[in-house]
Amino acid sequence: MEREINVAALTDRIDRLERQSRRLKHLCVIMAVAFASVAAAQAALTKTIVAGRITLVDEDNRTRAELETSIPGSGRAGVNPILSFSDENGRMRLRVGLGQRGPTLETIDENGKTHEYLGGPTVRPATQ
Repeated sequence: MEREINVAALTDRIDRLERQSRRLKHLCVIMAVAFASVAAAQAALTKTIVAGRITLVDEDNRTRAELETSIPGSGRAGVNPILSFSDENGRMRLRVGLGQRGPTLETIDENGKTHEYLGGPTVRPATQ
């Protein structure tokens, strides 16, 4: 039995296969870009910064804020986190953190003197 080869039918079939192949290639490229985007987003979201001090500077490279842990022996009990804000001259003006008695807030004037100190409750004699 001899088969007749229909050239037009084969040409149509080859054209359909080529279109299907192009669509699959485009789908693979789109999926690769999508997976790469998801992987990049995951990598950006899961990064952890580990540091003893983080310093925020302005465009003139002046320190404007610092997040650090207190140093033992510096007058603060233990090692506690402190967030400090500085004015445009680089002088510390506000400190927020955890102190010996709990949360603290210190405001500092232009001479460096602490004016307000808010902290946790202190132990006082009941007779006062």
